[in-house]
Amino acid sequence: MRDLLVMRSFLPKWRNCLRRARAPTAPTLSDWAGGTTTTPTGYAAWAATNATTGTAKDDFDGDGVSNGVEYVLGGSKTTNDSGKLPTITTSGGNLLFTFKRDQKSIDGATGVTIEVGSDMVTWPDSYTVGADGGGSSPEVTVVKGVPTGFDTITLSVAQAPGTTKFARLKVLVPSP
Repeated sequence: MRDLLVMRSFLPKWRNCLRRARAPTAPTLSDWAGGTTTTPTGYAAWAATNATTGTAKDDFDGDGVSNGVEYVLGGSKTTNDSGKLPTITTSGGNLLFTFKRDQKSIDGATGVTIEVGSDMVTWPDSYTVGADGGGSSPEVTVVKGVPTGFDTITLSVAQAPGTTKFARLKVLVPSP
């Protein structure tokens, strides 16, 4: 309580406010912050367990999958998540880019797009993956709950013009 008394001597007009913020026991940081604490959510909550150092672009567990992508795909630090990476196939002259998204990664702050280009340097075409089909680009199909707890996402774009197309999954997460 000595700190509180020192603060009162420097800030006499705040005396009543400080008195109200005082807890019956020794004050904690949350008492000084107005009685609220912040619990991480979304990517920050996932990273607190699975990527305790680094950023979303890093690969904390060394499995070849960046932390941000691993979050969207439902990975963890205890497994090799390269098997969860998107697959690319062709059907009827279309390129099909498919992956399973962990529904827990639909947090309102994480952005998911699929980028397509004819080389691995420029990505001129970008397709939004929304929480459902309505929030996605028309070329993106979202099948909710398949498998349970995940959504199956498929991008279908014409292979032409040209015979070579590349696609990549781009994930943008807020900094924890």
